[in-house]
Amino acid sequence: VCDEVPSPRGGSWGSDGNIYFAPRSNSTIWKVPASGGTATEVTQKSREKGEINHRWPYVLGDDGVMLFSAWTGPGTDEHQILRQSLKTGERQVLIQGGDSPRYHPSGYLLYNHEDKLFAVPWHPSQTAVDSAAPIALPIYPRSLGEGVAIFDLSKNGTLVYAAGGANRYTRRLVWV
Repeated sequence: VCDEVPSPRGGSWGSDGNIYFAPRSNSTIWKVPASGGTATEVTQKSREKGEINHRWPYVLGDDGVMLFSAWTGPGTDEHQILRQSLKTGERQVLIQGGDSPRYHPSGYLLYNHEDKLFAVPWHPSQTAVDSAAPIALPIYPRSLGEGVAIFDLSKNGTLVYAAGGANRYTRRLVWV
């Protein structure tokens, strides 16, 4: 579909026929037609805000909205979840200290923070959120040190996640 994706950090297939992705650990979000072609940059890092990278995009259906994570440092509170209009490019910080955003169709924004899964009432047209509550803890980190966890949502809203434990370095496959 696309060349030059040496170390991807997430991907999301938009209803507009594009795949949104971060090609490298220090990159921004790009898009490429699902049929293949040349990738183009969608987000720009803000030097004023100290953004190091953009990653883990999540495009919301026909709403013309993309959620993604931005890092300003290695600490868990130095991650942000942003909302960006794919039509205008306008963006807002929704969550300070969150990562790996997903939208549940019942009206909730889900995200990871310190290996816990949180949910907050939210609709794609909103540019701010209220306080969130943990819904699953602990969840297993997708990649140690990356700030994200293994969870996702189906189109009908079914949540799947990998439960964590006291020893996050022990990995085993379990059939349930």
